Amino acid sequence: MIDFNMKKMKAIADRVIVKQDVQKLQTDSGIFLPENEKERPSTGTVVVIGNGLEDSPITLKVDDRIIFNKNSTTKFTFNKEDYLILRESDVLALIK
Repeated sequence: MIDFNMKKMKAIADRVIVKQDVQKLQTDSGIFLPENEKERPSTGTVVVIGNGLEDSPITLKVDDRIIFNKNSTTKFTFNKEDYLILRESDVLALIK
C-alpha cells in the first residue's frame, strides 16, 4: 500500500522506486550472523513506477515483490526512509 508521502515522489521513464527488504540478523535455524556475513537482500517491494518508455510501457505494478540486480541500483533517503531506484530491465523476477 502506498504511503501518503509516496505521492510526493515520481519515477522517471522506465525507472521504479523500491523499498528494499530488511536484512536478516539470524538464519532460519536461529544462528545469529556476524556483521561481516550479513548481506542486504536483493529483494523488495515496488512503491513507485515511472511512465515507461515511448515504445515499452512499464509492466510492473505498485506492491509487486521483486528480485533485482543490486549492482544497478541508486540508494537514496526520503522522509527518513531508505529507497532504491532502478530500471525495470534490472528486475530479474517477480515473487508470487
